[in-house]
Amino acid sequence: HVKSVGAYSSSNGVQVVRDEVVGFINRRDGVVVKSEDVFLTSGASEAVEMLMRILIRSKNDAVLVPIPQYPLYSALTTAMDGHFAGYHMGDETGWELDMGEVRKALFQARSDGKIVRAMVVINPGNPTGSVLSLENLKSIVSFCLEENIVLLADEVYQRNIYSNESPFISFRRVAHTMGILDSDGTLLQPLQLASF
Repeated sequence: HVKSVGAYSSSNGVQVVRDEVVGFINRRDGVVVKSEDVFLTSGASEAVEMLMRILIRSKNDAVLVPIPQYPLYSALTTAMDGHFAGYHMGDETGWELDMGEVRKALFQARSDGKIVRAMVVINPGNPTGSVLSLENLKSIVSFCLEENIVLLADEVYQRNIYSNESPFISFRRVAHTMGILDSDGTLLQPLQLASF
């Protein structure tokens, strides 16, 4: 409840709105999220930009980004003088992430002297519309844990699913099913996850 129109709200957003977001995430995932862990922005693009500014410190910092992808990620990586490390996805796999392609991009970036700081995963995919399987999501979470990489989960299109074959599952819920995140929201392993 805002007491004055001239007052500033909390830096991470108006509490009543954050509480609504918390309720949505708790119902969706069955895992407690705390309102202090929710940050509101004027859109997902602003949140992505804020995180990319934190992650890309110099031209030696790299971000793993899917190809094809929503161009925000390549544009921000370039604008911030970071290194774009693209990993290819194809229709021959139903647009599932091929972890071999991801590892290839990781090793190429590292062999070029880059520090891979994050991995972007867009699920459901934009522009492909594909929804990643539970097994694919688990392999991504394991990879990010193993490589100590921040997982940037672009889940903006979670309600834009055009097939009943693969339901949307959030990375937060996947982390819970893998025993990485307790149902009370306690992180049991050092997964670095930001979702939009």
